[in-house]
Amino acid sequence: MPRDQFAVCDHGGLPVAIVERKVGGGPLTSRPRGGRRDCLARQLAEFLTELHTFPVPEARSLGLTSAPVAVDARQHLDLAHSILTDKVRWWLDQEISWLERQDLPLAVVHRDFRAEHLYVDANGDLVDVIDFGDTTIDDPALDFAKIAGDFGDPFLDLLLAYYRGPADQALLARAQLYRRLDTLWEVAEDAWGDRSSALRRLRSLAAAATRPGTRSESVSARRAMATRS
Repeated sequence: MPRDQFAVCDHGGLPVAIVERKVGGGPLTSRPRGGRRDCLARQLAEFLTELHTFPVPEARSLGLTSAPVAVDARQHLDLAHSILTDKVRWWLDQEISWLERQDLPLAVVHRDFRAEHLYVDANGDLVDVIDFGDTTIDDPALDFAKIAGDFGDPFLDLLLAYYRGPADQALLARAQLYRRLDTLWEVAEDAWGDRSSALRRLRSLAAAATRPGTRSESVSARRAMATRS
């Protein structure tokens, strides 16, 4: 996390740069294995537990605001409208509409918790988490959405086993939903310069979700999430 920050100001007193202590270690570039896998899952769980239990009123008093994912997702759907098929648009509208109706838990979340933002030392131990620019008050399930994509579902299960916040099938299902909506963001913003691949993934997800007689990930997620209420 950022430490020892100070601003560099111009002659008028306006900040032109923020200087922080150099981050130790280096970004995590490969999936941990063996004992390192278990250790990293425990360390990430401890970090997320501390982050998610930070008092929300105190966070608000420090200026942190809420930025509901459903609002962003609806904007992304509008942006990508012209390049999506009717089936994909309908499916995404159903996903977002479901999310808009939920009374979600709130916590301080990193919101872009992924491998490239995790710094480890030579032994593979977590030494820093970077890029808090998207930090907001929102559903804690957001911070588990990208972990499965980077490390695989078994690693996510291990992390959740060590996580000391509320962790049930509802949280896991919402994390899966946010992971799908992240693909919509890739399409809408052409985030990684490979919109065609993201479009193909969206079409595959929509096809699985709307195929008659199959229990798709989306349907399973909504059923699991429904048990929460």
